[in-house]
Amino acid sequence: MKLSNATNIHATSNIAENAEFGMDQKDMPHITNILRNQMYSDKLLAILREYSTNAYDAHADKGIQNIPIEVTFPTVANQTLTIRDFGDGLTEDEVMEIYIKYGASTKRNSNAFTGCLGIGCKSGFAYSTQFTITSYKNNRKQSYLAKINEHNVGTISKTIDTNTDESNGVEISIPIKSSDHEDLRNKGLRLFRFWKTIPKTNIEIEPVVYKQETTDYGLIDKELSSTYWKAHNTGAGIFMGNIMYPINTSILNCDKASVNSVLNCSNVVLFAPLGSIDIAASREAIEYTDKTKNMIINLALKVSQSLSKSINDELDTITSPVQAAITAQGHLCSLDYDLRRVIGSGLKWNNQRLLTNIEFDKHVVKHCRLHRYRANDYVNKREKDIKSSTLLADMFFCEYDPQLISESNATRRIRTLQNNRNWAKDDMFFLLKKGESKLTTPVLTKEDVIDLHTIDPLPVNRTTITKADGTTVKKVKISVCKLQPSSLKSNRLSEDTDPEPHTDGKYYYIPLDRYDWMGLSPATDPLSELNNITQSLKHMTYLTSGSKETPTIYGVKKHHLKKLDENWINLHEHLTSLYKKVSQKFTQEIKEAIMRQSKSTYKLNLNHTLENVYSKVNCPLLNEIARVDKYSRSNWYDDYVTEERKLAEVINYIVLTMMLLGIAKQTDDRVDLENKIVNKYPLFKHITTNYYVEQEDMVAEFNDYINLRNNK
Repeated sequence: MKLSNATNIHATSNIAENAEFGMDQKDMPHITNILRNQMYSDKLLAILREYSTNAYDAHADKGIQNIPIEVTFPTVANQTLTIRDFGDGLTEDEVMEIYIKYGASTKRNSNAFTGCLGIGCKSGFAYSTQFTITSYKNNRKQSYLAKINEHNVGTISKTIDTNTDESNGVEISIPIKSSDHEDLRNKGLRLFRFWKTIPKTNIEIEPVVYKQETTDYGLIDKELSSTYWKAHNTGAGIFMGNIMYPINTSILNCDKASVNSVLNCSNVVLFAPLGSIDIAASREAIEYTDKTKNMIINLALKVSQSLSKSINDELDTITSPVQAAITAQGHLCSLDYDLRRVIGSGLKWNNQRLLTNIEFDKHVVKHCRLHRYRANDYVNKREKDIKSSTLLADMFFCEYDPQLISESNATRRIRTLQNNRNWAKDDMFFLLKKGESKLTTPVLTKEDVIDLHTIDPLPVNRTTITKADGTTVKKVKISVCKLQPSSLKSNRLSEDTDPEPHTDGKYYYIPLDRYDWMGLSPATDPLSELNNITQSLKHMTYLTSGSKETPTIYGVKKHHLKKLDENWINLHEHLTSLYKKVSQKFTQEIKEAIMRQSKSTYKLNLNHTLENVYSKVNCPLLNEIARVDKYSRSNWYDDYVTEERKLAEVINYIVLTMMLLGIAKQTDDRVDLENKIVNKYPLFKHITTNYYVEQEDMVAEFNDYINLRNNK
């Protein structure tokens, strides 16, 4: 690559003698150290970049740029980075000239090559104290070992000279520390994906895909820009000589909005011809000379003008104002905000400003894709009663005749359209009934509307199973509820699965209306307590049958319910049956547990101390209150025992869950009991205390009061 000529400033002097700048041989170790340790800030990237671009230049010199160079990244078995080209190779004299002398270059007089500085071929010393150069030329293989000697001076010596059948070319081999293997591979992925001819490597490199590309620029898909371009980069990059450079816009001092909006757009890549911009000696950055600044500004102007012209040219071919707006948004949505604003301000259709929104006379249904953040996937979403919408890219209007097909059938046809577009996450489909397209503002034309009657409905994805008698039946897919509560409704259901029966051959299920328990009040949201429901099912199964095998709970979507047979048991009905059996077996415990959940909040003040006192006084009513409240703290136990406290707490836990499901009902027994107490002993309504009083003294005083009231 040609270097820019420095400005020559001549001055006169009356000094008779001239002296030339030079360098003493004794200073070579110092200069070598600077070039090794201070030249490159990223030494791994430097060796990969310098030797790969040198290899590409060898192909360019031979006119075989379309043939990839070979780059072998280090592995556990072979911890060496190898870069091989298939150019003309080097003679021994050329190797000694190029690799020994700093500044020596054969590419300085042409813009056909990336190299020019005579430094990059020694970059191996920036990372390692030695590397190997192997030249294949005219059926001879000659290898040279370049290393730093004990005096910190670079040396080179021939190690192999033999016949070979291999193609001409040069191979560079550099030992890489195992701790740097992954980092080097990542740098290779970022470096090579921009190359027109990607090297042949032992790692998979995904090439950059430009949404739009000209000789002056490329526009990367916005979602992929962070993958293709450096994560920390916030603006455009400039690509020259197979190297991507970031652009520092603050140095340009340009006040043109059309320029700055392009340079601040992170998915824009400018293509600079070799030699058109100046670069730093390390080739890690560009030098902001006047030449460089002017080239960047001119390229940015070309991008802005080209984008505006290409979009306007396409809009001129469209006859619908709605489609013109949607098409324009399809181009603008891939740009950052500033560039989108600048380009969008100059777009017109039929000499008019583009439309921005559409209004519907009737409420319509919108089908789109919903991102589930926890699951990190997309599912279909249906929104009703849409009255208006901003005109955006990937927006479609679909019409059907409800006299001929149902809405659900029309939805299946929209699913076909989604499937044909690979379920694109940004697609929006608006479902209109016949005639409603004429009532929108603006009115939709024939060009805007998809006639769903011309689309085949997407088949339901069902598999078949073969019975023992050889007949086949359709197998219904059923969503399985995750056995855990979740505030996010979509996280309560797993993907469709093949259900397995319980040991009794039955399936226990919850009927679902989307993500809610069908038939139960969504206000209570019982599925958020799915873990508690499962525990109660576990307890009641053991208490009624002695079995510790708890059935799996399945969730069945409402459109599958009619396909279930007698082996499918509704969980609500099953829990009701189990609770009835538990109530018959533990009648008193159930009654007291219900009383605990039917507490009066204003008749009596109760705490742990008062419960102990009331249990000891000479009053059956207060004894009853104390006994009922004794197990108000609910826990569940995996070890089922008949100890009074644990059994009472398990029963209490079951009752709490059954009340949530509306199976257990609150009673007035607790209120009636407290009314009896305060009517007979009104002072107890005003008593409260803490944990630090002498309970025996309180018992004595309460007994005196009780005796006084009983004898009154």
